[in-house]
Amino acid sequence: KLQFLYLIVTSIRAIAAPLPATPPPRRMRSKTNGSASPAGARNGQKVFLAGAVAGTVSKTLTAPLARLTILRQVTAAEAKGQTMGMLAEMKAMVAAGGVKQLFRGNAAAVCHRIPFSGVYHGTYNALRAQQSSKESLLVRLLNGSVAGASACIVAYPLDLARSIIASGRGESSNIIRVLAYEAKTSGIRSVYRGLYPTLITVTPNLGVNYCVYDTVHAAKLVDSPTAATLLSAATAGIASSLVTHPLDLLRRICQVDGAAGSVSKYNGSLLRTALDVYTNNPFAMWRGLMPELAKVVPSVCLTFSTFELLKTAL
Repeated sequence: KLQFLYLIVTSIRAIAAPLPATPPPRRMRSKTNGSASPAGARNGQKVFLAGAVAGTVSKTLTAPLARLTILRQVTAAEAKGQTMGMLAEMKAMVAAGGVKQLFRGNAAAVCHRIPFSGVYHGTYNALRAQQSSKESLLVRLLNGSVAGASACIVAYPLDLARSIIASGRGESSNIIRVLAYEAKTSGIRSVYRGLYPTLITVTPNLGVNYCVYDTVHAAKLVDSPTAATLLSAATAGIASSLVTHPLDLLRRICQVDGAAGSVSKYNGSLLRTALDVYTNNPFAMWRGLMPELAKVVPSVCLTFSTFELLKTAL
């Protein structure tokens, strides 16, 4: 409410950590030709590769829960009464189209995180480089929000494609075909349908993530640094999901409203969408919360463990 989950964790840690009082040391120079040592570059490549693979593994293994979350969210306006349990819904998906239905939209989710991570971290570091070493809490929070909004705008078409594919609104599961069809039937602007609700969701999500992560990490509930990171990240993920889930639900509905050439019901209006969902069933604003919460802890653990394993092996 996003770089893969471990990269989100590290970005939050970067926000929480104070800037060094002294400038970082210069890169080592080789004695032969005076050029920059390749050791730092190789290390950076290892970290990037390990993070990319770790995020892919985490997202793929938790993809069934992620798709179940989206399916419940986009049907919130029509939902009445209780829904099936998570396991029953997954069995129904498999029965309808095979095991691959559980992972529908996962490729788009993985592809979305690559440019999102690059833009987020690049923008955030650029903003920090222009400021003094003593950043206030508000300045760091604003930097994170601006970086998150920038990343959302750049990578948004992939996020839209993921929502359409995972919700089953589009006939194709090919990212390029889905976006091309949207542009052809509804105009090029349609690939940014639901952008405003998404941007509105970004700020509170980052704010809650930062505040909770920093609070839990500063409390030093456990001695192990690894355990402290996992605990802080998992708690922050659960807290942000609880607080921002209704906004995330509304943005998903706005994304698929009018998708695949269908008639738009809300015309991108967040207020109209919220009123329709709330009028139909006030509790529907929380549809999809259980599978969303269920994937937080395994996602963080899978990403962190895979990242550390690959970073050591490479």
